[in-house]
Formats: sequence, C-alpha cells, structure tokens
Amino acid sequence: MDKGRLPADHISRRAGRFSLDAEWATENLEEVLDLLAVMRVLITRCEHIYHMGELQYVGLSQNFRPLKKGESTPFYTFTFEGKDGVPTLGKVEVDPKR
Repeated sequence: MDKGRLPADHISRRAGRFSLDAEWATENLEEVLDLLAVMRVLITRCEHIYHMGELQYVGLSQNFRPLKKGESTPFYTFTFEGKDGVPTLGKVEVDPKR
C-alpha cells in the first residue's frame, strides 16, 4: 500500500509510544488488558526496558494525532477515570520530555 496516497488522518499515520510500569503490569494482567482495550490501541511493538522498570509500547490508535511526514513517533501519557470499576480514557497528551 502506498502510504503517500493515504489520507492524512489514516490509522497507519497515528503512531504513538507509551509505557507502563513493568512490575505493576506483570502483577495486574487483567487490568492491563482492560486499559489497552479502553485505549483502543493496536500494539506493534513492546519492549521491556529493565533498567527503567518499564514496558515500552509502540502502537496505532485513533487517540494519537496524525504524524507529519518525517516526524518521530511521539511519547504519550494517558489518564484514566473509573466509574463503577470500569476504566474510561481521560486525557491523551504528548509528553515533550520523552
């Protein structure tokens, strides 16, 4: 597929990076799966960064803004809100420090 001909907001142009605490994620698998579902993200890569204690993810999501040509994949932070034990997605923001 020729990405040059895809619409600017196509899902393949909505890449983002984010991380989860590795210890928490391995101890709370069901919660991790629930959060990923709420985020509506297709994981394309996951790496355990041992010295940082993080699982770093790369994925595609409509919650990420479209990338400009040649732009590096931004790092996102998420906030979640819960109602009756069901998480909902709050803010999705680019973290300029990462």
